[in-house]
Amino acid sequence: MVFFNSKYTNRYIFITLATLLLSFRANAQSSELDRYISIALENNKGLIEQQLNVKIADKNSEIARSYFLPNISLQASYDIAEGGRTIDVPVGDLLNPLYGSVNDLLGENRFPTNLENVSTPILLDDFQETKLRVIQPLFNTDIFYSYKAQRSLQDVQDIKKEAFKNELIKEVKIGYYNYLSAVKAVEIHQSTKNQLEEVLEYNKSLFKNGEITKDVLSQTELELSNTESEILSFKNKKSKAKYYFNILLNRPLGTDIIQSEETLSMFIAEGEDYSVNSALRNRSDLQALRKGSQALEYTLQREKYGRLPEIFVSADVGYQGVGYNFSDQEFMLIRFGLKWELFNALKHTKEIQKARLKLQKNENKIQTLQDQIELQVMNSKEAVSHARAMLGTRKLGEKSAYERFNIVKNRYEQGEVIFLEYLEAQKDLQRSKLKKLIAQYDLLKEIARLDSIVENIK
Repeated sequence: MVFFNSKYTNRYIFITLATLLLSFRANAQSSELDRYISIALENNKGLIEQQLNVKIADKNSEIARSYFLPNISLQASYDIAEGGRTIDVPVGDLLNPLYGSVNDLLGENRFPTNLENVSTPILLDDFQETKLRVIQPLFNTDIFYSYKAQRSLQDVQDIKKEAFKNELIKEVKIGYYNYLSAVKAVEIHQSTKNQLEEVLEYNKSLFKNGEITKDVLSQTELELSNTESEILSFKNKKSKAKYYFNILLNRPLGTDIIQSEETLSMFIAEGEDYSVNSALRNRSDLQALRKGSQALEYTLQREKYGRLPEIFVSADVGYQGVGYNFSDQEFMLIRFGLKWELFNALKHTKEIQKARLKLQKNENKIQTLQDQIELQVMNSKEAVSHARAMLGTRKLGEKSAYERFNIVKNRYEQGEVIFLEYLEAQKDLQRSKLKKLIAQYDLLKEIARLDSIVENIK
């Protein structure tokens, strides 16, 4: 029995190491873009603004909830008064004649007959009131439904933040792919330039030996100049892509971008749900509209039940009297109150009608967005399929152009074809490389858009 076979063992070790190396390379490549996405999610100004909006919504919800709790206040007043209206009591006019008659009957002055009339000012001088007042709502539909509506609006703002995050991830991906595409385009043209420079030197030697005419040399120099212009053009695109990408990450515009090839992301992972139902289930903007409908429903309920009375209880505890001596001036008062609006010129009826119209408008927005999402998913899936098919075609075109260029190049060096034929083959090769490059990153960008549409972004 054979326990060890060096031939097959070495092959197994080689395959294992190669697999691990490729796996490590792929992970490194995808993790670079993931790192940039993490930076954007942490630093992007637009997302920071959305996070602040969420915090503001949280505070609004806390404020709405605080109206359920009692309101406690310390109230104090001190009055200095002189003059004004009085309360006049004719004590003397009423009692003096009566007391006089009684004294005459008794034969002695037992009761006083010189009583004066009493005049008490309404505005009390040197009067103070210092109290602690507590007001607790017992039944208030406006507070209840306003709090419910604010909670729904809080959820809306949180969902909007998630929607912005989803859009930001898509923009970072596309921005990164645009930058890599520009970099690769520069490299392709630079490679073409290097080849033309070699051809130019070769043609110079042919011209020196009288094997070609001056126009061939001039044509080579012109093509080299055109290639250099194209290099400058793509470098400009590269710089613009770099600036935009760094804006998304909220970094200095000139910050370098680490380049990596996104090979695995060209393929949609198996098991991922890119259906219309998945998009309708996951889309944050649709969820925000649904939560908005919930908030409008609570607003409608608030107006409906706003016709009911408000019931509250209040309690006052403190001191009241003349002078700030706080002796024998304690008082306590508990009051149950009811406020019932009996007529308000049909205000609640009109508010109910307005709330229903807003709710109807929002429901129409939901239906419209659902139709748009269905169309977006279908179009995006078709765009991905088309981009993948186009990439396959461009790869075949590049392979064919390589083969033709190598044949024409060898024949040109052997003097069997003219320079224009070589130049045309060289241009075809460059165009095929660019077309494959564009197709490659078009596929990546279409997949990023599809991920964003169904919110399948990780």
